[in-house]
Amino acid sequence: EAVKLPPVRDGEPAVIKTCDVLTGKTTPPKPYTEAGLIADMRNVAKFVDDPVLKARLKETSGIGTAATQAAIIETLKQRGFVVAKGKTLEPTELGFQVIDAIPPKLADPGVTASWEDALESIAKGSYDPVKFMRLVDAMVVARIDEVYQRQQAGARISAASPKKMSAAKSPSQPARAQGAGGAGRKFSRSGRQ
Repeated sequence: EAVKLPPVRDGEPAVIKTCDVLTGKTTPPKPYTEAGLIADMRNVAKFVDDPVLKARLKETSGIGTAATQAAIIETLKQRGFVVAKGKTLEPTELGFQVIDAIPPKLADPGVTASWEDALESIAKGSYDPVKFMRLVDAMVVARIDEVYQRQQAGARISAASPKKMSAAKSPSQPARAQGAGGAGRKFSRSGRQ
């Protein structure tokens, strides 16, 4: 029978009376198929917690449009980020490296929603496109700086090797990885999260 917990405030001390260790087994989520990835791209709102951004994403076609979603997947394949294995798509080592290198904010579907709002306002003439581009530029520069800082700490994006490099051996310019944004879920080395 479930026991209701009394209200507890953040930081309030508590005493644990019993603790049990449970043995269990987890399984990684099933890999994406192209159809499953397109469905999640269209319904990306389900991966967003903010109710305003969630509502905005429900109004749009999600990530990309019906006309571009399949092309986005083809681009991911062509750039070596994913490979088709039978009916499933699997991230490559380069794909994992790019996923690890992309700052979470850049892969957040909520960013797509806020940009959609701004673009709609620009189309209506109620928002300055120059101001919007300055904000986008500032965000991109900040994210690039984060990647540079990771590189200086030894992180590397390379199709050849996922291993860390010492700062003395790192190239002066990091590899540039371009591709479509995430669909809200993240691939991990053990599968999707």
